[in-house]
Amino acid sequence: MKTRSVKLHRQTTETDIRARLALDGRGRYKISTGIRFLDHMLELFARHGGFDLELTARGDLDVDRFIVATQGVAVRATHESMKAKALAAEIARVLIKGDSTSDPREFDGFQVRCVGDQLIAAGTTDAGDALSLAKLDELIDAVANPTHLIMSKAMRRRLTTASRASAVGGDIVFTVDEFGRTATSYNGLRILVPYSDGGGTEMLAFDEPGDVKDSNTGTTATSIYAVNFADGMVSGIQNAPMDVRDLGELNDTPAFRTRVEWYAGLCVEHGRAVARLGGISNAAVVA
Repeated sequence: MKTRSVKLHRQTTETDIRARLALDGRGRYKISTGIRFLDHMLELFARHGGFDLELTARGDLDVDRFIVATQGVAVRATHESMKAKALAAEIARVLIKGDSTSDPREFDGFQVRCVGDQLIAAGTTDAGDALSLAKLDELIDAVANPTHLIMSKAMRRRLTTASRASAVGGDIVFTVDEFGRTATSYNGLRILVPYSDGGGTEMLAFDEPGDVKDSNTGTTATSIYAVNFADGMVSGIQNAPMDVRDLGELNDTPAFRTRVEWYAGLCVEHGRAVARLGGISNAAVVA
């Protein structure tokens, strides 16, 4: 049988991402990215799914020699950390909002893949409808044994505010994770918030259609995703840990370069491994 696969490539000024999607493939996993958000997601991913998506994330991190000379060698770590965060934000964006129709160099992310029963509408208004706890519970029920919710900071704040209102409520719990940061959970599901891009724009901002089922129009709504990061559901793969190499000072430019390469992928094996609740407006949560 002929192997069904496709290769894609996306390159920006800071990153070089190559992807290979194999519908009849298989993969291995070993998670050590050095980027906390992706570490947390991928450590919860299981082995391989019904199809494999191999992702190569590579970037050259340059720091101007003048900055190093005036602020010391340690400043390279600060600048490289900032650029690594930009790389993490781009990878997370493609995993959630990648769309091969609008950009053939990308693979389809969760937003495109969630269709049919896995796409739940908050309402039918083009401008979006307020999130209701009933709809959020419907989203959770659409996923088999969900483990996490993915949403913007704004929606996390809305849920937190609703939990303090006696007329609304909501089971919000705050704990401290292994890095000493506050972790928020709803009904026992850890809430993950993707990185913002380099300009500070949130990935799940209020810029999506309101009526996601019918007209699919409007640009003032957002989405929440429920995901099961577990064996046989949504899983991550990589053939080796992230490789970081110091290339030293460049010959043609007064800058120091660090090269980052990472061969990783995403697998979605189960039809109810992920679901999307779309068309949520920037309004107070209701019961």
